[in-house]
Amino acid sequence: MVEMRCHDSESEEFTKPLLENWRQKTGLHNTPNFGTMTMNKNHDYDHLEDSEDDRPRHLNQWRLLCLTISMGGLQTIWTSIMSQGSPYLASLGMSPSLISLVWLSGPLSGMFIQPCIGVLSDSCTHPLGRRKTFIVFGTIATSVFMISLPWTENIVQLLFTCFDRDPAGRTAVASTQFIAAMIIWALKISLQPVQCGIRALIVDYCPPDQQHQASAYASRAIGIGSIFGYASGFVDVPSLFPFLGHTQFQGLCIICCAILDSTVVLQCMVIPEKRLNRAMGVQLRGELGAFSPMRQVITTMDTMPERVRKICIVQFFAWLGWFSFMYYITTYIGDLYRQESPEFLKFSNIDATRFGTVSMLSFATTAFITNLILPRFVKLETASSSNSLLSLHRGKSRAFNLTLPRAWVIAHILAGVSFFLLGLTKSRNMSILLVAVLGISWALTQWAPFALIGEELAKHRGESRRSASQLRKRDPEIEKTKSNSSDDNSQTALVLGLHNLAISAPQIVAAVGSSMLFWGLGMFGITGTDAIGWLLMFGVIPGFAAAWWAWAVEKQD
Repeated sequence: MVEMRCHDSESEEFTKPLLENWRQKTGLHNTPNFGTMTMNKNHDYDHLEDSEDDRPRHLNQWRLLCLTISMGGLQTIWTSIMSQGSPYLASLGMSPSLISLVWLSGPLSGMFIQPCIGVLSDSCTHPLGRRKTFIVFGTIATSVFMISLPWTENIVQLLFTCFDRDPAGRTAVASTQFIAAMIIWALKISLQPVQCGIRALIVDYCPPDQQHQASAYASRAIGIGSIFGYASGFVDVPSLFPFLGHTQFQGLCIICCAILDSTVVLQCMVIPEKRLNRAMGVQLRGELGAFSPMRQVITTMDTMPERVRKICIVQFFAWLGWFSFMYYITTYIGDLYRQESPEFLKFSNIDATRFGTVSMLSFATTAFITNLILPRFVKLETASSSNSLLSLHRGKSRAFNLTLPRAWVIAHILAGVSFFLLGLTKSRNMSILLVAVLGISWALTQWAPFALIGEELAKHRGESRRSASQLRKRDPEIEKTKSNSSDDNSQTALVLGLHNLAISAPQIVAAVGSSMLFWGLGMFGITGTDAIGWLLMFGVIPGFAAAWWAWAVEKQD
């Protein structure tokens, strides 16, 4: 007589064989102990990617926010330095030419440092993870340099006093200028691993059909950071927070560091990351050799996906125009205001450049509103989701037939026309309106390329994972570490570093080109506001070139 036994669903005796069978199918019995895989009702990504069929799960809004919020903290640093850095260096007695050399640290570090950081990140085996390692240590370095910068003069004066030297002498002033310049260079370098790590973590953690959404969240965070940075110039920080320092710049640097540190801590606590297999990391570094970073950068330039290469070309032309706008628009609008209202400025004793800052605040606000509204009307359809329920949820977007690459094309055309009109106008009100319109194009610049690159990299990662899975099914003797090597060998950070190179390189070209244009216009007696207007008008050429290449990306979609 066969004994019939009734087992409860939570009985260990009954569930153990089933769990063991499930582990054998998924390969979890060979995985490192990074934590258990759990699936909640929302199919959230609450586990680490270790199994053979391990794909990023659909993320809810909370995890999307935690994943991307550190981009806002990073943007507060960038914007505050750009808006307050030049006046601070000028207060130390630095000439405009020296200040221009100091600001070359941004594009130069983006060209050479971030691609190399990408190579190191892709092969990093630190327990924190490939991306978090660079995010955490980069944030620590950034905070140290950011806080040190506004106290440079105080530190130098204290050292000179301790060694019985004149703290106000020529040597002390020169030392202060030199140390401040070196701190800014170190600050710009320390920001590169933070930016590269955050962008790479977003791509790694999101499924292909949420890359657009994650990039939109990141753009919104950037918008909030930009608004904070530009609006900070109108807040008297020493009066509100006297314990943060005696100057506006001192208090602002501490606040920005607190924002960056808190957002990075939140991201690292909520978002898990898989640790790269140590053997795989050693293999990657061994294959690359002594000059691994530069060699891998050159190799990846030739082997990156064609669509990503076209996106980089779009960015190169686009930033030829954006450079002139970002660096000269405040001075340009301030001069227009000075020409229209000289008596008001003389009576009120207000610096005209503050009105240029107002225009940038409208620019950042328009970009933020665009990032809030536009994703609702853009058709989000990827190769991995075209046959899924996501396509049904986007029915309203289909009616507009507006894809993200197509919106990007329109944004570049709008930017080119706005640059041209901005150089022609002599009205401060019209210029502020055109700057606000350019915020729409800026929103797409901060969203579209990262979303498209993230989608492309996620798609290739999924294809590599499926190929490895099929290979394992055909030959079960293949070790799991070998079948997963394609995923571990991903070059997400390196590709994003090369994309950043495509953004930084045109800034160097534009800086040299701007100097040559100003020199040529000066020979014909065109200087000051008129010369900047000509420079802005020339932005129509790279704007339309970027639109043409963006259309090539659209046709490849």
